[in-house]
Amino acid sequence: SMSDRYFLEASWGAEGVGLYWAAYALGSQPFIAINSLLHSAFRPVLYDAVARSDAAEERRVLRVWLALVAAIAGTGWGLITLLAGPICAYLLGPDFSDAAQLLPWIAAAYALQMIQQTFEIILYAHGRSKLLLILQSIAAASAVALYLLLIPSLAGRGAALGTFGSLCITTVVACFLSGAPRKLFGQAQPDA
Repeated sequence: SMSDRYFLEASWGAEGVGLYWAAYALGSQPFIAINSLLHSAFRPVLYDAVARSDAAEERRVLRVWLALVAAIAGTGWGLITLLAGPICAYLLGPDFSDAAQLLPWIAAAYALQMIQQTFEIILYAHGRSKLLLILQSIAAASAVALYLLLIPSLAGRGAALGTFGSLCITTVVACFLSGAPRKLFGQAQPDA
């Protein structure tokens, strides 16, 4: 998850990494903090429903959880995108004003990560955590490929776009590995 900084440093030096890291911290931390709270609230309820083989309750919890995550992630991304300039000016100062153009992409990536991590919890709940190795392998391969492609020509913007692109890919993969479409919209039956 930190390889973007190494690729960025190799192509653009420490100054490029500093600018990117400042934007990265501002764009990621609100999503990480809120997602930790949501996981603490919903994970035990989901695990309990799965342990009792209550597919209807599992579906209800997942629907509420994902709807709340999507609403918060979308709102957070929208606010950060609209306020990127003032956020960077106030929190980082004039030397980091270029970080404002990176903030929406990093925020979008972490908004997606909130959703992806909810899908990952489904894997844990159903004892299918071995599938996370597939997910992490895809994440690593897609991130490295995108960083190699985008960072040399786009600097920090390439790193932010690579992170976003990798999370687009892995969120879709996590959705299907977890069986979320079936659990959310299929028949309310326990796993076989």
